[in-house]
Amino acid sequence: GDSANDDMTAANRAGCGGTVLLTQAGGKQLDTDSGYGVGDSEEEVLERTPSLRVESLGELQLCIEALLKEQRKR
Repeated sequence: GDSANDDMTAANRAGCGGTVLLTQAGGKQLDTDSGYGVGDSEEEVLERTPSLRVESLGELQLCIEALLKEQRKR
């Protein structure tokens, strides 16, 4: 999307099971157009916070595979 914060908010409000932010190398996040306003509530900040940050789709794949492996053990 055009703003990572807006995308995270939309996904969280839609009830997605988790939100993943694909960042630049080193974890750098380039687009935060909507920003964090003064006086935002904790709930508003949490809505814009991803549940997982990864630097590549390969890293996301590894995270998913590890989660699935852990679930199979149960």
